[in-house]
Formats: sequence, C-alpha cells, structure tokens
Amino acid sequence: MVLGDFKFLGVPCHSIELDDLKVFMADDGSAKRIHFATSHANALRKDSSGKPFAWFNVPFRNTIEPLMKKELGSSNFALFLSKTTGKPFRMVFNEKEYEDILAFMGKYKDIVFLRDCLDLSLSLSMNRIDENTRTEIGELEYQAKYHPESSEYKNVIASLTERMQGLLDSIPFFKDADYICVVPSSHTFVREIVSGLKGFDFSDISSSLSWDKKSELKNAESLEEKLDALLNSHLQIADEMDLKEKSILLVDDLYKSGLTMQYVAMMLKNAGCSRVFGLTLVKSLGNN
Repeated sequence: MVLGDFKFLGVPCHSIELDDLKVFMADDGSAKRIHFATSHANALRKDSSGKPFAWFNVPFRNTIEPLMKKELGSSNFALFLSKTTGKPFRMVFNEKEYEDILAFMGKYKDIVFLRDCLDLSLSLSMNRIDENTRTEIGELEYQAKYHPESSEYKNVIASLTERMQGLLDSIPFFKDADYICVVPSSHTFVREIVSGLKGFDFSDISSSLSWDKKSELKNAESLEEKLDALLNSHLQIADEMDLKEKSILLVDDLYKSGLTMQYVAMMLKNAGCSRVFGLTLVKSLGNN
C-alpha cells in the first residue's frame, strides 16, 4: 500500500477501460443518481414492527457507501445486496444509527450521488426541479455559462465558488486529492471557480490537459457518436506531468451522460493515476 492510500481507506480504486464506458453507455435502465431531496427522500423508513428499527434502501453503492462509512465514523458500516432485488439495503437496529443516517441525508440532501466508472462522483445539485424551473445552483450555472457579459457575472462566480468550497470543506476524500483539474471541454468560468478555491493542498493541473484536435462533441447526437468524437479528439496530457499513483479531482459544469468526464478519467488512469474523483456543479434531469 502506498502512502497516499491511507487517505482513501474504504474508497474503491477502479480500473477504467473502453469497454467499461461502452457498458455504461448501454445501461440506460438502471438508476445512476441518488438525490435525497427528491427521488430518494424516503430511502430511510422505520419498520412498523420495530424489528428491525428501520430500513435504508438505495439503488447502488457507488460513492455513497464509502462516504457514509466515513461520515458515520463506523468501519463496520456496509450496504448489503438484496437477494431478491439485487439492490443495496441496510437494516437499522437502533435509534442512534437511524438518527445518524437521517442526519447524513439532511446534510447532503441537495447533493447528487452518481453511479459511473469513477472512484467517487458527485454533483453539487440537480440543475432543474422540473422542466420549467431551475434549482438555485442550476440558475447560477446557467447565468455563468450564457451571460458572462452580465454585470452580475462576478457575483455569480463568487456564489458558485462559495458553494464548491463549502462542499469540499465538509465532505470526506475529495479535498485530499493530489491534483484538481477542470475537464478540458468545460466552459472557461469553471476554471475561474477552481482558481478561487482556498485552503486546499491540491495543485491545479487544468492547463496540462488539452484536446489535440477540435472536439466535435457539440455535433454528436448519440452517446456512440459522442464517444467517437472523444476518441478522435485525442486528449493530450503534458509530458512533464508525473501522474503515477496520484489522485485527481476532475471538475466540470454539467453532468448529463457523464461520458466526457469518464473518458478523461480513463485517460488519466491509463497515465498512472490511482484514483479519479468527479465533481460537477449540476446534474441534468435526464439519464436516470
């Protein structure tokens, strides 16, 4: 075990191959997000019989299990797979654990826990409440992306930076990465947000990643076309970057299919990274 692994005890270390991305793309039926403010508000339910005290049910273990284990301060915390549904669950046998899980859900109710090929993956918020209404962070992301000329632009960037700073200050693992890196295809305002983060030990290596060819992602309609566009864009990692056994926090604005972030993560893993975490400002309503 290398020294850096001690910071991430309990966090998986996935390999990512092209076939993994294709499998992920083909899986359009399984849940890929957990959001306690909406779709999973009832994940924790008391049992009317009192035996057990309550049940905690979520659609996947990714990201949420290692974070809950760390936050609840219990190395014994685990989610088990149901033999009938194949989905994770936990029997809660006492009121203290019930209250601890309830507190976790309340603390991170607006966060979106994501299932993808990364080792940990989160969004600060959903981008919309419904098709006609943006969330607070969704509105800020929209203004930053489409109205950079506005007199309120600096305030918008400051607000988004504050939100990201607050999450990184409070949540385990992400702030312990060796490097932070904005996904190369992101809008420039994301780099402004990252440059405004304070008090962390990670180094910003965003300038060390670039596309060798102009990306055709905007013209890609299907996930298959998007993957072809990513492959043809030839992501370049600066030669002077030694990524062996390093951990990287990837940052982007909008998580839709998540394919671009996962492709970049795959290339970083191929370059020697041990762990890649993902953090986006908002998650779209689509893609489960």
